[in-house]
Amino acid sequence: MKRTAIAHKGVGARIVSGVIFAVLLAYSLTILALYIWVLFSSFKTRIDFNTNIFGFPKTFTFDNYKNAIANFQVPIFRNGRMVKVYLEELLLNSFLYILGSSIAATLTPAIVAYATSKFDFAFNKVLDGIVIVTMVLPIIGAEAATIQMTKILGLYDRMIGMYFMKLTFLGFNYLLFKSAFRGVDKAFSESAYIDGASEFRVMVKINFPMVASVLAIVFALQLMGFWADWTTPLMYIPHKPTVAYALYELQFSSDPLLTFKPLQFAACILASLPTLIVFIVFRDKMMGGIEFGGIK
Repeated sequence: MKRTAIAHKGVGARIVSGVIFAVLLAYSLTILALYIWVLFSSFKTRIDFNTNIFGFPKTFTFDNYKNAIANFQVPIFRNGRMVKVYLEELLLNSFLYILGSSIAATLTPAIVAYATSKFDFAFNKVLDGIVIVTMVLPIIGAEAATIQMTKILGLYDRMIGMYFMKLTFLGFNYLLFKSAFRGVDKAFSESAYIDGASEFRVMVKINFPMVASVLAIVFALQLMGFWADWTTPLMYIPHKPTVAYALYELQFSSDPLLTFKPLQFAACILASLPTLIVFIVFRDKMMGGIEFGGIK
């Protein structure tokens, strides 16, 4: 009877795994098919796109990419007049935004998680509870107060203000880092203490390198997430538009050249290249397992 029950559980688990795999495979193939269609459409001429919207391009043209690079812009009000921000400034704003924000959003939960995992304080459980509650209960209607606060503090429409806003440990990354630091054997730190190492040195030289894989994964995911983020620049740094912000504004353009769909597809393909590069660089850490060293 026990063997039969175990066999039934094994069959049920395989069925559930197969269904999940099929759903994820179908979802992945759908996204891939859409990306391929957008890629091929970006090489089409106006006549080819209008008469052959789903077919393979009859002739490949790079004019859409040339025009996207030369005319990719977003109009904004600056110093009381309308100005156009072109690709060079958009890229600069994007890199400043994603690098500083990713560093802040990665190190802050890592440092807090290190403190709560390595030091036994009663307040640690309170911090854990705050993180879980904020993850479960959505905070609605806080944007207006947040914008007003950044204006009062002089951080509104400033890139450094974005970095300060990312100095938060709330979220799943805190739990991920806490689990990772708990997997590091305390013998490493104790050996360093015996040799006279300070607490900061133990954290930076021993514990952080032991969870380097987790740090790299979180940092890479933050880079890709902030690169695609257009809502935050739209609300908090309207005079420093990013590439994602410009892509959002592109759909409202009245320029006949910029309203051409294959040109917009070309702009989207170009904008997706940085995230693709980040994924290629960190693919081994993202797709592989996370291992921690230990004492034999």
